Amino acid sequence: MFILVPQVDTRTPSDLMDTIETKGHEIADALAELRRLAAGP
Repeated sequence: MFILVPQVDTRTPSDLMDTIETKGHEIADALAELRRLAAGP
C-alpha cells in the first residue's frame, strides 16, 4: 500500500519567473546551435 504525501511548492512567483527566464535563455542558445549545425559548413 502506498501513502501519497502532498508536496508543497515553496517557490515564489519571482522564483518561477527567474527559472522560466533562465530556461528561455538555455532554449535560445540550443536553438542557435542547432541552426548553426543545420546550416552546414
